[in-house]
Amino acid sequence: MWVSDAADASGDYAPLINGSDRDFSDPQVLTEPGWPTRRHRPQLISYRLQKFADGTVYDDQMWDNTVGVLPKRLPGAAGRGCGNAGSPARRA
Repeated sequence: MWVSDAADASGDYAPLINGSDRDFSDPQVLTEPGWPTRRHRPQLISYRLQKFADGTVYDDQMWDNTVGVLPKRLPGAAGRGCGNAGSPARRA
């Protein structure tokens, strides 16, 4: 189970905490590995919550939730019919 961390949310983005245990002092969050060499479809991992010096959460641990019906095909999905329930944040 993944729980949205409202306390560390920024706009529409929030870290997703792994709810498999009660360790709130060092939570494991959903993380997109691979920065700075992003892979096309990286395997997601859980890693401890990381923050910049100003207290904001690392970009590769911030997720946006898209609610609704997913399209049958996403651009670039090459007919696999795969969907994307969320996406990591990116700083401009």
